[in-house]
Amino acid sequence: MDQLEQVQYEQNLVEAYMHLCDATIALLENDCGPVLELLRDAMRDLSTVALSPTLQQIFKRVPNAIEELSM
Repeated sequence: MDQLEQVQYEQNLVEAYMHLCDATIALLENDCGPVLELLRDAMRDLSTVALSPTLQQIFKRVPNAIEELSM
């Protein structure tokens, strides 16, 4: 991985983490409206990075959570 790819990788991880934090805060505040969009943004950011097998297992659950919240 060259330096530019490394920077993009790290930027996508940070953005995904921030979206997940914002989604968690919204859930704690009982404001589910932005949660779906934040989770979708996080999944978009994570789709561009290579995750460890453990993280892959965790994030496989996010689309199901999005579907359940949207009902």
